[in-house]
Amino acid sequence: MKSYKLMVSDEKAGFVMELLDNLGISFSEIEPVAEPRIYPGANFEIRSRKSGGTVAKNLHKPTQSSVEERQESLLDVMKKIEAMRKK
Repeated sequence: MKSYKLMVSDEKAGFVMELLDNLGISFSEIEPVAEPRIYPGANFEIRSRKSGGTVAKNLHKPTQSSVEERQESLLDVMKKIEAMRKK
């Protein structure tokens, strides 16, 4: 035998109970239970951005020279890939 939990609106409850009874399915009405919700990140801490914001700002705004170096590096890699394809 298997057990199921159904949630039915009050308007449809009479119909569902009659349907289950006519199908020969035994059922019982239970009181609604408030199930606790568990949030895994409940013990987090929000820190002010004022205290350590200077490091984060520097990481998000790369300098022009680092952008150029990345572009050159990317171009070198693309050239190597193209050379490998030709072989």
